[in-house]
Amino acid sequence: MLFIISLNKNNMKISLFTLLMLSSFLTFSQKNESIGVLILAHGGSEEWNMLVKQAINPIKYDYYTEIAFGMANPYTMQKAISKLEDLGVKKIVVVQLFISSFSFIPRQNEYLLGLRESMSQPPIVMSHGVHSTMDHSNHRVKEDPWKHPSESFPMLSFSSEIILTDPLNDHTLVAEILLENANKISIDKSKEILLLVGHGPMKEEDNTQWVLRMESLASRIQSSLPNKERFKMVYSITVRDDADVEIYNQAKEQLRMLVRQSSVNNRVLVVPLLLSTGGIEQGIIDRIEGLDYSLSKQALLPNPKINEFILVSVSEALSR
Repeated sequence: MLFIISLNKNNMKISLFTLLMLSSFLTFSQKNESIGVLILAHGGSEEWNMLVKQAINPIKYDYYTEIAFGMANPYTMQKAISKLEDLGVKKIVVVQLFISSFSFIPRQNEYLLGLRESMSQPPIVMSHGVHSTMDHSNHRVKEDPWKHPSESFPMLSFSSEIILTDPLNDHTLVAEILLENANKISIDKSKEILLLVGHGPMKEEDNTQWVLRMESLASRIQSSLPNKERFKMVYSITVRDDADVEIYNQAKEQLRMLVRQSSVNNRVLVVPLLLSTGGIEQGIIDRIEGLDYSLSKQALLPNPKINEFILVSVSEALSR
């Protein structure tokens, strides 16, 4: 297979993603059979799940790859790890395709993978996007150990070395995608207020850290633009879907107030910080009904920069 890349003075930059993709194609016959990649993703409709499956295509050329849908779901995680080990894998890079590190999901992942000695809160078994009964066949366990999570919650069973990567957080690639989505609805940034809206966690201390990472993304977006082409302001807020009713309603009023006040003499751009569309964005729309704003209907997927994020995460994990 021959690849020819021509460069001229108007096109002297090749993206990291292009180079990584090229490397994958050139080395597809040299798959490293001792290293596997496990992608952890929230899961949703079949269309939602398909976006994740398409995002991992580039990594399949170099490594055995599995996906475990569900939020820190021990059933899907154990099944995926067992399948990788049955192929002879000795080291597994676990990529967390979640928006933030600051929720019960990454902490439960750490515990299940033996990287945390105890749970930080009572365990939860959720099955978002898992379209089959959660039997424990081929899980290398004799009985269902997670049937009653409030009573006991053992770690997963594996013999491989596990390397767990960080979620998306404030990665520069996320900032680039958000800017691309904002640009598609922007007219004049000097008169526009960009509002990044995320899902958010249940706990208040987690939400504080979640928003801080969103504010870091806002800073990355602004600093990537020339001074005269920056947004008038960039704000960050979460909707707290899973929090108690009182906190949920408070977050709703804060969002409405922020949109209402920002729209005075400004154009408001609402850009969701979501991995994929499929439900949460409609909740955002419902919350700000009747207010003046422009909404980006795009999420992080299917932007190819998520493919790049996965490739970079694996590469950095293996270079540690």
